[in-house]
Amino acid sequence: ESQNKPEDMVLLIQREVAERICAKPSRMSVLAVSVQFYGIPSIVEVVPRTAFFPAPKVDSAILKIRVYKKPLFDVDKRIFFRIVKSGFGEKRKQLINSLSGGLLLNKETVEEMLKKAGVSPTGRAEGLSMLDWYNIYNSYLEIHKEQ
Repeated sequence: ESQNKPEDMVLLIQREVAERICAKPSRMSVLAVSVQFYGIPSIVEVVPRTAFFPAPKVDSAILKIRVYKKPLFDVDKRIFFRIVKSGFGEKRKQLINSLSGGLLLNKETVEEMLKKAGVSPTGRAEGLSMLDWYNIYNSYLEIHKEQ
């Protein structure tokens, strides 16, 4: 978020973490949403554990993140990430349950919010795209204006 941000970041990290960062809907996590909000991650190459001495127990990956000039969406980051963290707050729970608990809203309000966003209330956070999170954010703001 600094003024003088890099265009690209190249990191050597554990392969499983790199894969989680690059996840697509159905395998998303708070980490994936957080990184993909600021840039486009990609795995350049997998580095086998045998390339190091002493060899670690896991493979590594070269992760490249092409950093956006501005974040993916123009949002209040505090609210956006509060919604995302609430959605992922209770693993394996349906969105209607995790968001109502995390945002302290009744289920009827959350169901209305998700329907306005075009997202199934019975879906799960890991199945959402970045655009889905943005749409949920916008419907959350709409509902709060109405109240």
